Amino acid sequence: RIGVESDFFPEHVELYRSFYEGFPLDYIIGSVHVMGDMDVFRPERWEGMTETEMRREKERYCDLVAQSAR
Repeated sequence: RIGVESDFFPEHVELYRSFYEGFPLDYIIGSVHVMGDMDVFRPERWEGMTETEMRREKERYCDLVAQSAR
């Protein structure tokens, strides 16, 4: 089996589709590493946020991951 991991940005969905359809891939793993201008894995991204803001960002992250799976 052959697959790739592809960072996911929702504004580029059609680009991904047109690019990857040219390859004999068995699967494409969508991943989210960046939201806005911040790496999601940098701990300092949470500094200064309220609990509500952190929850909202986590929900946004989960939504992007779900979109990448479609």
